[in-house]
Order: sequence, then C-alpha cells, then structure tokens
Amino acid sequence: MCANIKRTWESLQQCVQKLLSIDDEAVFENRGTTLMSKPEYIAHYQTVFAYCTKSSSDISTVELRSSHATATVHGKELYERLRSFLISHASSLKQKLNQYEQSVLLDKYRHYWGLYNCACKVLNNIFSYLNKHCVPRAREAQLLNYFEVNTLMLFLWREHLFLPLQSKLVDAVLQLINDDRSGIAVKSTVIHTYTDSLVAMGLDDREHEHSNVPGLPFEPHTNLNLYVKYFERPLIFSTKEYYEKEVSKFRASNVSIADYAKQALERVEQEEDRLERYMHVSSKEKLNQVCHSVMIQSQLKLFHNEIEPLLADNKEEDLNRVYNLLRRVKNALEPLATNLQKHIEERGLAAIAACGTIGSGSNDARKYVKAIISVHAEFSKQIQRAFDSEPLFVAAMDKAFKKFVNENNVTKEFGTRGNVRSPELLAKYIDSILKKNSKAEDTVDLDSQFPKLMIVFKYLEDKDVFEKFYKKNLAKRLVQHQSVSDDAESNFLEHLKTQSGHDYVAKLQKMFNDVGTSRSLNETFSSYLVDKGSPLELNFTVQVLTINTWPFTQTLPSIRLPPALASCIDAFNGFYKSKHQGRKLTWLHDKSKGEIKSLYLKKAYTFVANTIQITVLLQFNDAAHLTLKDFLSRTEIPQERLLPQIETMKKMRILKKTDDGKYFLNTKYTYKSLKIKIDQVIKSEQKVENDTTHKAAQDERKFAIQACIVRVMKARNVMSMNDLMKEVIEQLQKRFNPQPAIIKKMIEVLLDREYMRRAEGNRQIFHYIA
Repeated sequence: MCANIKRTWESLQQCVQKLLSIDDEAVFENRGTTLMSKPEYIAHYQTVFAYCTKSSSDISTVELRSSHATATVHGKELYERLRSFLISHASSLKQKLNQYEQSVLLDKYRHYWGLYNCACKVLNNIFSYLNKHCVPRAREAQLLNYFEVNTLMLFLWREHLFLPLQSKLVDAVLQLINDDRSGIAVKSTVIHTYTDSLVAMGLDDREHEHSNVPGLPFEPHTNLNLYVKYFERPLIFSTKEYYEKEVSKFRASNVSIADYAKQALERVEQEEDRLERYMHVSSKEKLNQVCHSVMIQSQLKLFHNEIEPLLADNKEEDLNRVYNLLRRVKNALEPLATNLQKHIEERGLAAIAACGTIGSGSNDARKYVKAIISVHAEFSKQIQRAFDSEPLFVAAMDKAFKKFVNENNVTKEFGTRGNVRSPELLAKYIDSILKKNSKAEDTVDLDSQFPKLMIVFKYLEDKDVFEKFYKKNLAKRLVQHQSVSDDAESNFLEHLKTQSGHDYVAKLQKMFNDVGTSRSLNETFSSYLVDKGSPLELNFTVQVLTINTWPFTQTLPSIRLPPALASCIDAFNGFYKSKHQGRKLTWLHDKSKGEIKSLYLKKAYTFVANTIQITVLLQFNDAAHLTLKDFLSRTEIPQERLLPQIETMKKMRILKKTDDGKYFLNTKYTYKSLKIKIDQVIKSEQKVENDTTHKAAQDERKFAIQACIVRVMKARNVMSMNDLMKEVIEQLQKRFNPQPAIIKKMIEVLLDREYMRRAEGNRQIFHYIA
C-alpha cells in the first residue's frame, strides 16, 4: 500500500504543483490559454480513480463510532497528502504576500486568489472520485475536516493565508476605498476580488458535527461571517468616520443649503455606485444607512429651516437635489411637503389677491379662474421637475389648492356663503367661453381649455353649487341658441362625467335630448299649420322642456301678450293637445325672446328683445304716448319686472320720456348696426337669480343629507350619532362638505317624521324604523 500511494502521489503532485504554480494572468482570464491538455487531465483523473478502486486490502479500515460495523474510507491517504501539500503551498504564498503593503498587497492578493480559485475548480474535477467516495465515507466514519476538494482548498486558504494576513489586508482595502472617495484612481476589481474571496471562504467547517445525516452529501453552510468581520464592520466604522469629517468640513465653510445639497448628493451617489461595483448586496442597506445618517439625517433641521428661499425663488435644480437626498431617509420628506403646501397656499392667495375686486361679471370670473390655473401650471411643473412627481408632493399641492380655492379674499367678501363663490365664478367663466360670439380669447382652442378647467373643478368643495350654476347657464345657452357648438357642450359634459360620474351629468344630458325633441316638434308643428291651412303671421318656434330636468320656474305668471304673440301660443297649445293628451304646457315668458322690426325709423333696425320688451314696444302700434300706468294696465306685468325693462330701453335711447312721465318712441334713433341686442341683464334681477340659485342649492343639500341618513340607517339598522355623522360626511363630501350642525338638524327632522328613533336610555344611539 505504501509503495502504491507513493507512486500515485508522485504522479499527482506534479499535476497539483503545476496548477498551483501557474503565474500567468492570461490563464486566469481565459484568453485562449488552457491550464493543461485534455490527455493530461484524463490521465490524472484515471490515476485518482485507479488508486481509489484498488482492493480493500490496500486501504485502511476505520471503526464507526456509532455502531459495531466498519466502513472503508477509500483514498484517505491520498486526501491527506493533498491536504498537506495545499497547506504548504498556502503558507509559502503567505510568506511571499507578507512582503507587500497597501495597494500592492491587495493587487498581488487579487492576482493569486484568482489563479488559486481557478485551480480549485480543475483540481476538484480531477479528484472528483475522492469527493464521491472518500469524503462521504469519512463523514460516515465521523472524521473531521473532510470536504470536497474545492471546499478544502477554500478552508486551507482561509486558515493558512488569509487569517495571518487579515490585519494588513483590511487596512489596505479600507485605505483603497478612502483613496477612491478622495478622487484617487483605484482598481475597483482589486476590492471586488477581495470581497468575493471573503464570501467564498465564509464556510462553517463545524456544521457536520451538529447535522450528521447518513446518506446525504455534506455541503458546508455558506455564511457572511468572514465578510462581515473582515470587511463590512470595519468599513461601516471607517465610512462613518470619513463622512463625519466631510460634513464638518462642509459646515465649517458656511456653504449654502443649495451648495451643501449638491456636494452631499454627489457623495451619496458615489457611495451607492461603490456598493454596486465591489460590495456584497447584503452591505447595501447597512452602508447606505450609515452614509445617509451622517450626510442627510444629521442635517435635516438645516434642510427644513432653509428650504423656503429655494421654494420662493423656484430653484428647481437645487430643490431636486434636496429631494433626492431626503427621499433616502425615512419620513424626511414630510416636513418638506408641509413647507411646499404652505408655500403653494400663500402663492395662490397672493395670485387671487392680485386680481383685485372680483364681481360677478365674465371678465372677473375669467381673471379669477385664470389665476388659479396659472398657479397650478407653475407648481405642476415644479413638482414634476424638482420632486419627480412624488405622490407625497402631489398630495401636498392638492391640499394647498383645495384650501385656497375655497377660502380666499374673494370668498371672504361674501360672508357665510363665501365658500360657494369659487363654483359660481368657475361656472360663469365656462359659460363665457361656451357662449356663441364670445370675445374671450380662450374660445380659440376649447379642447385644450377643458382639462385646465377641470383642474379647478377638482378642488371645489361645493360641487353641487357649481352644478346649479352650470346647469342654469347651460339651460340659457340651449334655449337661446347661444352655444358655440353642440360638440363643445358635449365634450365638456364628458369631462364632467369622467371627473364626477354618470349621475352628476345625467339630468344635464337630458336637456340635450329635449332640445333635439323640440327641433322635431317644431317641424311637425309647421306641417300641422300647413295642413290646417292657417299659417302664422310670425316665424314662431317653441322649446318644450321637461319640467324636472331644467332649472326654470315660472316667475312671470301674469302677462297680457300682444294679439300677434297670443295667437301663436293659442295655435301651438291646440297642436300640442292634439298630440299629447293629458299634458299641460306652462309658458315661461320671461325666458322667451324674439326679434322686432322698427318700421318707424329711416333705417329698418331689428331689435333682439325679451318678451316684456316686445310687449312694451308693440303697445306703440296704437298709441304714441304711454305712461307707466298705461303699460301696467295694458300688459298686466308686475311693476318690479316692467319698469327695469322700460328704463333699459330709455337708456339705449329707443324710448324717450316727457317731463310729465309719458314715454314715446325716439323717431331719430340711430345705431351703427342694423341688428341690436336690447335684452340686457338687469343687475337687480341677476342678483335675485344668483341668490335663488344659492338658496336652491342649500335646500337640495338638506334633502340630500336626509336621503343619505335614511340610506345609511336602512343598511346599518342601529348606529351611534358619531358613526352616523362620519358615514354621512364620507358619502356626501364628493359633492359638498355637509356641516355637522345641519346633519344634526336633519336627524331631528327624520326623528320627527319617524324614519328613526332614539334608543331607550341612550339618546346617542339611533334605530331605523322600517
């Protein structure tokens, strides 16, 4: 046996010696050079195989500790000779490396580790028979320190080369990293190879003592203990120390927050790049945390205290650097978002204040809405560029806009109903750009305007008030044929539908259906008159509107129409009754308009007038002078509605008035256009109309709150006061903000109407009554 092992090892020793003595970088980097020829490789493999398969008489027998049986450990002597040679090689290489210092030492370590690691793979294959038979048998025999050849080589490198040199290697690698941080060019592959070797050597060679499972191949557990002890832990300490000095240097030079952010971000990003280049993934979070703690977290107070000037001056590049720093630290962005919210709110209030006094006119509405849109465009770009559209900052902007859009100097001027000014003005502005012949420059490209208008709409708390005003204005545009186009109206409704849902626009869409139905109805009426042989003297068209769909009420019930108009209405009444039995028409004279020609002037002017004005003017067909009393008796129009219209025509010089109070036609009237719109908005009537609209919105809120309470109670059956109010507010806040005091009043109303009752002994608990 001795002669056999001697001859075998002499042959194999030359192979091992050759592989471990290769000192050519090209071999390691696999640039076309092979470690040994294929015939050599096969011959060495067969040598190991032949030795291990010799008869058992030439092989040692080892008694099992766990039983009376014996197990033959084939190749044990060969394994031990290989071990001894590897130990000698590692010790010799250690002596050679110990001569070097710092970066040269690391570079040599990288070189020899690469060659050794490559030799490990080849020798592991040549001695694979030992791995398959010797190592498992030794494990069964409970012999210590028997592993596969590749693993054995890693253990021996660790014990006989690395650990004796670890102090010098750790100092060298830390110095190299600090050189890299200082801008000195270093080989990152040197550090990467060092860390890779630590991970490869992180094997628990005592694991088999605790998990001896027969029949299973032994694989030592890979861990990062060596990597942590001889790289990560010293690096964390070194990193903290290095950047604390950097921060002290920065702060001592009294740099601005913008300059500090620029330098700090550069440092942080460089450190993150190093993590990717030559550190194990497990170190990423730990080292980042150290760097972020020193460079960012320790300076949070500085960032938060000095961020306002950057926001005020819109320093997007500097803000982006601050953002990219703070986002790396948990909860560090919240104070910045709070500062941004406050800044946007102040900027919005200032923009609205700069508009001056805001009335109810179209120009005022335009200034108000445009101011909000302008501020939104400004900060949308800032959040996109400076804060990468971070949801936290988008939410901060939304909160700021919701605050100042609903509470500003314009809304405060209107006292208790101030918060509904924004929806009223938005509806007014939308009416101005959707109205035919509008002079607003925004009508050029309506498709691009609508999304901007919906931004303002999104921030309205009282969307129900907007709906009331928008619906009123839409109704006027439709019945007066003043819409810029049906497509534009439909397009805006689609935007509303997308924002607020189908229910919000359901009745608005029905109004368009009525307009279409009225067109068909007028064509049928014309055919009816022709068939009957009694055509009208006037060009007469009618809009038939569904009573619960349109926001109109009869405000002028008593009026004696001129015969020409009265005959037209009688004709249409007869036609409609013949088509629809049981339906009743209610005529809204105050919403009607018409054209009347002036045949008493040199030029035939056409006046576009409302029903009251037409009725007044037609009275002069049979009288030259009329007093107010005459008009009242002839038309039966209430004086508060009649007098403003007469005065309007007097201001426009269509009528004149004598000293004794008689009105007459101005026969010398002239105007640059032949068609004149004399139907002007009466401010007193406009105010009454606006007040009525606001009151209608408040009344509808009460019904909406009652309906919501009943809905919730029906679903829950029993609820406390607080839970009920919370649920009602949550369900209704998409349309308006219900006030707790109003909710409580509506609860009392429903208690009186016996929709619900209080629990016995607890007035804060309610029961639903089916």
